[in-house]
Amino acid sequence: MITGLPDAVAWPLLFFMTAVTLTRFAFYSTNSTQYDKYLNYTLGFALASNLLRDRTIETHLNQALGWDLTTMQQISLALMIFVGAEFRGFTTVWRGDLPKDEAIRRHRIHRITAVVCCVVFLVAATPARNADEHLEVHGGWPAVIAWSFYEIPIVALTAPLMWMCIKETIRRDAAFKERLVPIGGIVIGLLIAVSNPGAAVLALLEELGWLHSVDYRLAVHSVIFFTISVCANALAAVPCLMAVHTRSGLDSMSRTWRQLQPMLTDMTRIVPGIAFQLYEPSSYRRKKPLDVHQSVVQLRDAMLQLRPWERPIDSDDAAQFLKQHAVSPRRHPEALRALSLARAAEAKLAGAPIADNDQTEITTYRSTSLREEAADLLRLASWWPAARTFTGSVRPMEVAP
Repeated sequence: MITGLPDAVAWPLLFFMTAVTLTRFAFYSTNSTQYDKYLNYTLGFALASNLLRDRTIETHLNQALGWDLTTMQQISLALMIFVGAEFRGFTTVWRGDLPKDEAIRRHRIHRITAVVCCVVFLVAATPARNADEHLEVHGGWPAVIAWSFYEIPIVALTAPLMWMCIKETIRRDAAFKERLVPIGGIVIGLLIAVSNPGAAVLALLEELGWLHSVDYRLAVHSVIFFTISVCANALAAVPCLMAVHTRSGLDSMSRTWRQLQPMLTDMTRIVPGIAFQLYEPSSYRRKKPLDVHQSVVQLRDAMLQLRPWERPIDSDDAAQFLKQHAVSPRRHPEALRALSLARAAEAKLAGAPIADNDQTEITTYRSTSLREEAADLLRLASWWPAARTFTGSVRPMEVAP
């Protein structure tokens, strides 16, 4: 590897970058946002740049195209220029302070600048290419010019990237998980700020004879570029992982819906009138807020229809239930609510007469959002199996004639 990393380390990371890049192009290209497109191009150029640093690919390109090591190194660096330009476009759109057309126009300028810098870089690096030497080793004033133009798009990215990530990190309404991605962006910005300006400065100091840094630059440059690419892919993988997490039904809404279903299934058997379907149910594990809302409405409707059969719970029964299931004091309210509801369900199934509503405790629901409402029912549903078993309604429930 030109990176200097052992194959055991570099190859898994290259595979990771390839997987992330292909996944994003597969799922975040069609009907995607503008910043998704720019991020995809960033990852594509970064992947191509790092693949050119692999020994196996070097060998095949040498055999097929006659490219030598120096040529591939310079093409790899030229691709990194476009990485900086595309990432700059990503930050421009992400900020959201410009109209879409203006953001696209600015990014067109970034791309033109990148093309100019790339051409100047390759022309200035020609002496090193003709000498079949690394740009760091060959040196000379052309190398200083090459490194300077190489750094323009990349260094220009640092300030907007850092500013964007800092703003996202200090946002008051940002959750801890949401802050992890911009914190990673700050790390990338620091790596760029520390490593890239040094390339031209060290080349200049080398040419002036003030400092010898060839060995250092050979050892550090490619590793830094590789590290920046890996970090960028790690951040880009986050939306992919979140999409997989959501589509697999592991998000909070889907989990809430599944946890409500056992209780809802029983309630539908006891009170068939609560059943309704807003739309054709999806076969995927992922559930929408509308699915949870439907379950909440059905459960509240069932509880309302069972209210005529609710009676005050005998204190001995309540104490026995709480002791039998080792209910902690702070869980007493929802556990006893579940027991009361299970008693009402059993009474309805047994054809018991309607209770005196004046003696029935009226419960006030203070939930102001779907999440609060669902959370309240989840607490109730967690005790429903125990309450149903305790009241003897563990047998399959059938609607009383």
